[in-house]
Order: sequence, then C-alpha cells, then structure tokens
Amino acid sequence: MPGDMNDSVTRLPHTPLVLAARDAIEPVLPAPLFRHSVRTFLYARSWGREQRLDFDEEGLFVASLFHDAGLCAPFKDTRRAFQFNSSAAMRDLLLDRGVEPQRIRRLTSAVLHHFQPVPRWRYGPEAGLLHIGAYLDAVGLRAWRIPAARRAIRAMYP
Repeated sequence: MPGDMNDSVTRLPHTPLVLAARDAIEPVLPAPLFRHSVRTFLYARSWGREQRLDFDEEGLFVASLFHDAGLCAPFKDTRRAFQFNSSAAMRDLLLDRGVEPQRIRRLTSAVLHHFQPVPRWRYGPEAGLLHIGAYLDAVGLRAWRIPAARRAIRAMYP
C-alpha cells in the first residue's frame, strides 16, 4: 500500500535520546531550518536503505538535528566555522546522556564533515549519509536514487 511506504519513509525515531535532542534543538532552530534538519535525516536514511548500508539510525537523526545548530544562538560563535559549534553542541548533549565515547566521536565527525564537497565515508556511514542527506535537501544532489521517498518526504515536510 502506498500509505505504508510513506509511513516507513517519513516515520521519525522516537527514543529517549532523540526526544532529548529534539527538546534541545527544536526551540533554537527557526522552523525552516528545523524542517531542513528533519528532511536531511529522512533523505539520508532513505538513501542509506536504498544502498543497503548498516548505520546508526538514532545517531544519524541526532546528528541531522544538530548539523546546522552552529548557525543559531546560543550555539553560534563567529570565531569558528559553524560545523564546529554544531558538533560541540551535539557532543555536550551526548555526553550529558551518557553516550559512549566512540559513538560520540563518530557522530561529531559526521557533523564536522557534512559540509565538505564530497561525502567523508572514512568517518563512518553516518558521516557519508549526513552529507548526502544535507546536499540532497539543499540542491537535490542524488535525488534520482530515491524519487518516491523524496516525494513522500517533501509532502510531509515542505
């Protein structure tokens, strides 16, 4: 059924870590930037599923929520590139929630490298997928790989 496919494409993770991340970031980001962050995750997850990649879905969503946080107060600091501020904000939340150091390093690397010209797969699948999701949302890069998912995502999160 088409509705079932749309539900599986647009369904968001609902875990204690995700709820804490949303509580921290949703009031900070302007609505268009928050929707971009959600679409970034949904595109990244859809692309990763299409490629049959093994990745940390919960972590990818948290990284997607925070990837542009450094553009906004209270995380904005013009002395550094926004990605550093974004990753530091996410790292603080992950530390407070008791996330293991290796996972924190992997997810902060994803945020730090999402703005590079090409995906940085060497930092893990979340880094590559975050890059792909952000670019797919911003400029449509690689959208041809997931046309049905893209339509469902754009309908749910315009």
